[in-house]
Amino acid sequence: MADKRECQFCKTAFELPSKAVGTIVTCPMCLKEWYIKTDSGIQGPFSAREMIEKGRNGLIRPSTLVRRSDDWAVRRGDDWATAASFRFLNERSPTMKSILRDAVETGIVPDASDAKTRELMMESGLCDSQDRLTEKGRVEAISVCALRKQCKLLGLPMQVMRLPITNKPELAVMASLKTNDRTVAHCEGGAIALLLYCLCFDRLYAVYKAFAADYGSSDPSESVKSLMYCVRFVPDPKLLTKNPELSQMVADIANGNEGVLVRSFDTLMSWQRQPPGFSDVIPAGCWREYKWVGVDRDLVLALFRAFGAARWAVIAEQLLIDGFGIGWPDLIWVEGATVGFTEVKTSDKLLPSQIVTFPRIMQVLNIPVHVVQVQRIGV
Repeated sequence: MADKRECQFCKTAFELPSKAVGTIVTCPMCLKEWYIKTDSGIQGPFSAREMIEKGRNGLIRPSTLVRRSDDWAVRRGDDWATAASFRFLNERSPTMKSILRDAVETGIVPDASDAKTRELMMESGLCDSQDRLTEKGRVEAISVCALRKQCKLLGLPMQVMRLPITNKPELAVMASLKTNDRTVAHCEGGAIALLLYCLCFDRLYAVYKAFAADYGSSDPSESVKSLMYCVRFVPDPKLLTKNPELSQMVADIANGNEGVLVRSFDTLMSWQRQPPGFSDVIPAGCWREYKWVGVDRDLVLALFRAFGAARWAVIAEQLLIDGFGIGWPDLIWVEGATVGFTEVKTSDKLLPSQIVTFPRIMQVLNIPVHVVQVQRIGV
């Protein structure tokens, strides 16, 4: 039976219908009273701050916005914040930028900081009750610094290149870095995923073929092309659960050789032009769904020879454990036994995802990352 209430603000009578636990219900007229359905029944009304706490404690179902007539409670990532702090974060006010810059090296919000801003920062998860920056706050603080300062804080070597004007500065830097002994590609880490994918290709092929057969494919050998043409090293969790032998991918990589690598690479490349279900044909040498440049057989072989199967197996294990995700540098280069990454910037700065990922690449994978800032000159 529905629970009847009268709004204390507009006196409108309305019902609180039976809905799922965690559902938010409000006065349909003024939107000022808020209630939450819990295991023990309807609770409320709540203020904006109380709504935020309920959200943080998991009592509100996942949502992006909780509306009130005079305020908003906002879900931002895994945290909740009021509308004021949400606008504050997205607009990055001068006050916030100043406080974060002052705190970036010590990790402590200065005592003299604006009290309201400090409260909003704490509410948004940028600092704790002791005025110490959280990890999210540290990343946010670095993100508002100048590029040179960012590189210093993260231990990234940085150099300035003066290059002719171009719409793709990454390709200009790529051409500048390339030598007879150094191979360079623009792929944001994709070449590493491709290399590892090739070294455990046979196992992945067998699993994906069985997957296609289970789903009633009339030609699993053909269907597997549409499942594998898009190179993703980390397998689908459902596949991993159903096929625990996928955990042996690291062993496959450790036992890999150039023959397996080249054969798998050529197979994947042949599938790129027109996988089943795609009518458009892309140019030879290109990778469907990616804008990789320079990711060819020579580059992949150079990467494999630089580290050898044993070290690539260690890297594969780290990637499978940690994931890493987005934020990889623009360019990868190989020179003999040395592999490195280069991020290309013009007037922009490092993104939060890069601030997180670059140090992990250096520390976990033990591969150096450099930053090049392009200053454009006329042709």
